[in-house]
Amino acid sequence: MTYPTPSAGGPEARAALLEVCARPAAQRFRRAPFGKRGYKMEEVDQFVDRVKRNLDTWLTTQDAQDVRFGQQGWRGYDEGAVDDWIDRVGAYVKLNGR
Repeated sequence: MTYPTPSAGGPEARAALLEVCARPAAQRFRRAPFGKRGYKMEEVDQFVDRVKRNLDTWLTTQDAQDVRFGQQGWRGYDEGAVDDWIDRVGAYVKLNGR
């Protein structure tokens, strides 16, 4: 999957972030390559749901910086894809004053 790189704080950025949130759980990010560990999908999906509920209210850059996920032994979410999206969440929130 690819993620658009619009202006980090604008409406296009918000739409791109929420597009990931709209995907079904366990399908929000690409999976880690075969034979590689990835982030625990359930934990990532819980954070994505939190972002969906709170992106325009109380979510802060600190929330994005502090989030940590456990490792899933069998093809969890690709860490790079998740980390990239979280960086975009943090940039969006920061540019919108939180």
